[in-house]
Amino acid sequence: MKIYFSKSTTGFYFDVIHTNIPDDAIEITQSEYQDLLEKQSTGHEIVTDKDGKPTIKVER
Repeated sequence: MKIYFSKSTTGFYFDVIHTNIPDDAIEITQSEYQDLLEKQSTGHEIVTDKDGKPTIKVER
């Protein structure tokens, strides 16, 4: 199973579930996906970096 993240929708897509994956979606690893969800569950926000890759928003 491949996991993708789309900057335009700020959503995750799975090739085994979704038939329409946005053109801007980039593949991420299972480990990256799990890490992002764990951090999101503790109140962090998922944002994208300049390359469209998902990351956690750093509070300043």
